[in-house]
Amino acid sequence: MAQATTATDAANAVHVADRPCLVAQVAAMVALQEEDKMKQYTGGVISFFVRHKTASNLLMMIIMIVGAAALLRLNTQLMPDVEMKDVNISVSWSGASAEDVETSITSVIEAEVAQLDNIERMMSSSREGSSTVRIQFKPKADLKEMLSQVESAVATIQTLPSAATTPVIEKTVFYETVAKLAIYGDISEKSLIQYAIKIRNSLLKTGIEKIDYQGYRNEQINLEIDPNTLQKLDLSLSDISSKINSQLSSSSAGNLNSAVSKKIRTIGSDSEMAALGNIEVKIADNNSMLALKDVATISTSFDAEQTVGEVNGKPAIMLLIQRSASADTITIINKLEAYLENIKLSYPQNLHIELFQTEGKYVQDRIDLLVDNGLSGMVLVVIFLFIFLNARMAFWVTAGVPVAILATMIIMYIFGTAISMISMFALLMMLGIIVDDAIVVAEEAQTLMSRGMSATDAAERAAQKMFKPVMAAALTTIAAFIPLTLVEGPIGQTLIIFPIVVISVLIASLVECFFILPGHLKYTKKQVGKPNIFRRNFNNGFDFFKLKIFIPTVAFSVRWRWVTLAISFAVLLLAAGYVTSNRLSFDFFPTTESERIVSRIRFAAGTKPDTIRRDLAQIEQALYQAELDLAGEKDTLVKMIFIRIGGENDPTAYIEARLARSEMREIRTQAIIDKWIELSPKLPTVDRLIIQGNRSADSESTDVNIRLSGPNLVVLKKSSEDLQAAILKIPGVTAADDDFAEGKREILVSLNAKGKMLGLSSSDINQQIRNVYQGVNVKTIPSASGDIEIILKGTNIEQSMASLFNFKVKTEKGHYLPLEEVADISEQKGRASIRKFNGNMSVTITADVDEDTITGDTARALIQKEILPAILARYGIESSTGGQGQEQEQATSDLQLGIVIALILIYIILAWVFASYLRPFAVMFIIPFGFVGAVIGHMVMGFNLSALSLFGLLGLAGILVNDSIILVARIEEHLEAKMDMYNAAVYGAADRLRAVLLTSITTIAGLTPLLFEKSLQAQFLLPLAITMVFGLLIATILVLVLVPVIICCMDDIHSFFKWLRYGRDWQDSENPAIKQEISEPVE
Repeated sequence: MAQATTATDAANAVHVADRPCLVAQVAAMVALQEEDKMKQYTGGVISFFVRHKTASNLLMMIIMIVGAAALLRLNTQLMPDVEMKDVNISVSWSGASAEDVETSITSVIEAEVAQLDNIERMMSSSREGSSTVRIQFKPKADLKEMLSQVESAVATIQTLPSAATTPVIEKTVFYETVAKLAIYGDISEKSLIQYAIKIRNSLLKTGIEKIDYQGYRNEQINLEIDPNTLQKLDLSLSDISSKINSQLSSSSAGNLNSAVSKKIRTIGSDSEMAALGNIEVKIADNNSMLALKDVATISTSFDAEQTVGEVNGKPAIMLLIQRSASADTITIINKLEAYLENIKLSYPQNLHIELFQTEGKYVQDRIDLLVDNGLSGMVLVVIFLFIFLNARMAFWVTAGVPVAILATMIIMYIFGTAISMISMFALLMMLGIIVDDAIVVAEEAQTLMSRGMSATDAAERAAQKMFKPVMAAALTTIAAFIPLTLVEGPIGQTLIIFPIVVISVLIASLVECFFILPGHLKYTKKQVGKPNIFRRNFNNGFDFFKLKIFIPTVAFSVRWRWVTLAISFAVLLLAAGYVTSNRLSFDFFPTTESERIVSRIRFAAGTKPDTIRRDLAQIEQALYQAELDLAGEKDTLVKMIFIRIGGENDPTAYIEARLARSEMREIRTQAIIDKWIELSPKLPTVDRLIIQGNRSADSESTDVNIRLSGPNLVVLKKSSEDLQAAILKIPGVTAADDDFAEGKREILVSLNAKGKMLGLSSSDINQQIRNVYQGVNVKTIPSASGDIEIILKGTNIEQSMASLFNFKVKTEKGHYLPLEEVADISEQKGRASIRKFNGNMSVTITADVDEDTITGDTARALIQKEILPAILARYGIESSTGGQGQEQEQATSDLQLGIVIALILIYIILAWVFASYLRPFAVMFIIPFGFVGAVIGHMVMGFNLSALSLFGLLGLAGILVNDSIILVARIEEHLEAKMDMYNAAVYGAADRLRAVLLTSITTIAGLTPLLFEKSLQAQFLLPLAITMVFGLLIATILVLVLVPVIICCMDDIHSFFKWLRYGRDWQDSENPAIKQEISEPVE
């Protein structure tokens, strides 16, 4: 069957110009059929817009005016907004260890909220003095309702420690940092804070919605009392705290009810310190007043537990300029730059105000890059339109492009879509499709006019005739992008922009090509006289190609259809095998060139601040040395360095380096990172030094993110160390780390028998020790310079075990006894933090990859297959993928379901169009062959496959289905005209050669400039362009050749089953086709 041909096939060897009379008769017959059909199509919406004198132009004007207004109102941003369905619960417990916080607060809250509905995952972190529980709800959950349920659940908890603060429950609100403003100088920290507050307030007045601080420390008032004095006065710190609180009014300004009533406004002024010192704490035996200043030393300082910032060894504060979901990035940047320009001379010379990071500024640059590529592509599109179509036709098709784009802006505004990198690139991807529908209508109108039909009738008939296949093509393209609408989570909220833009473009394109374009085509005049020399030569060349090369090629392929089909599928399997064998890797979201490097330095617990600063200076100097070694003195790689040093309970520091723009330097970021790592000194105080690029600095975005869970932190730490050692052996994997932080050495105090007999409790003793050593937060007073805490604590406390043994504990009867008499004291190494995932202890291991060596997807697959199983079995623990890998797994699962649904929808649409259950397969078989071109393109260009490659395949599928529908529709027309299957397939392809080539060429032309874009920031977009350009180059040929082959193969199968049913005389069971042998394509 595969090699056999029918008698008809054997008789149909193609010879040009053998029977011109027959061709003329067939053409005349087709023209008469078109005239008859025109009578059936009079009236209707399309006829109205074609024949009305002003309707199409008025509609065009309305679209352009409203579209321009919508364009001006669309927000501009780098990436789409992402709404997180998260609720955070925070509780503070000053002085408590991580273990105490975990036992007394975190576990209690987790147990209460774990029963709520729609929880996807729950994570918690217990640190020294604080607890945070983060609940992620399912994407479909109503966050407002979930927040209310969390508040109700937490409100029922009655067992939290009395010293703990009231739980703060907040939902995560989207804010994106668009710029960072560094404020630093050779001034005092207090003055720096005042300047930072002033600048922040001024920026807020310009309309910027949110500005946060980094390196900002709150002021506090320290009240220090000697414990011996407290014993003599028979007072405790809690007693004095109550006295102070009772005399401080509840006013937000913080009134002092003393002999001189004052408000605390500027902490540190002599008069207000005196007022605070005059607070009465006790009546002496002689009935005289004992004031606070008589028993305490009053001073001011900054909170030692908060992060401090530095630039060039000088105190620094970073302002994080953020935008909300409704704000425009470019507007914010313009306001920021205008403000900085206005204040140049308003501040002292020793105060420096510099932009440290301007992500928002890149928005305009990157969108301009896409716009420039789009305009270049549009020029190429117009050139090809004028080459393939006559000048008037090409002009009207071209004129429809800006109309369709502005119509797209209207629909995007209705959908609430912003102008972003994703939406602009989706629009660029659809540029060819914008003109595809217009090309099909215009090409059909030109064909009808060449048969003698008037311009008005030809425009009307072309639009009406093409409405069904073009509408079907639009619906199948929408169906192709259905998978992206089913992806949930943050990735899904990003990907949804693609189908929104696709739907917008298709709706706009349909409106333009059916209601506006035909009204313009009616003004196209027939060709009078001979065409110009270019048109004549091009038409002759195109006819030569079609008659001498294309038709014989298609005829040969159709005659040897089963061999052609087998070869095609062999090529498809070869491409699939090339990918599955990992010769062409897959990287879901490849990283762009980073313009920021972050070094995370974890110091040994208890390292002194001066030692930390000394060591940081050495690491910072290593970066400058790396810059010198790589670029010499001719080029500046590092623009600014901002250092953040954690508080006394957080021995972690960050060195954040802003690099020169990637386009302005020859040295790549990874080379700088490698050199910095090489030159960084090995310091005894540093437990871990991690240097990573911008994205990797966020643990949720690292290439490798694996969460180990189990009941024992000791086992988890050991397993984490083994896992890190193993994954670092994979070539290209670097910067392995975990979030397990060793804490300070802890002193355990447990009540003994004597203490119990005296009526003491563990909480009593812990409270007394904590008050003296850690201090009591008397009150927090809001002020213009931030919240100010009043801290009451013991003074002259020797930080040693001996002093602790002799610490005087006050019993219920007011007696004071040494701590060692009423409690047992021991020492152990503590934990800086305890993390849990879904109620289980967890440690998260992260790592980065060098994408020139290995992709993140490949590294994760190797770890999951070859490393993790042995470690999990050895330690009896569990693992899960976190961060980017977790999101990708969910997205992949959703995409698989979406692809199945998309294929079903495409089949239903095609079955409706062709009124056949089998004919849709002739079109759908073409879809996988676009993958062949994509694989070849990625091999030629040296790129890995990525998620954007998949999106390109979806767009490619829409174009291929579009072309195939139009081709199959023409073949069906020939069959209806009683032409045999062989000639219908061959000449149907010939009839649609110009339209199919032009739709493919315009799409390729629109994306070609981006294909050669050298900007490093645009490289992650290239896989999509590669997929569509190379996919169309290969698949267009397959559409023109393989679709006729598949239709004939299906006809063979149909004939075979007819033969099985009716035997040798099976053709007599139905009216035999009228077989004609023609030599030219029917026009």
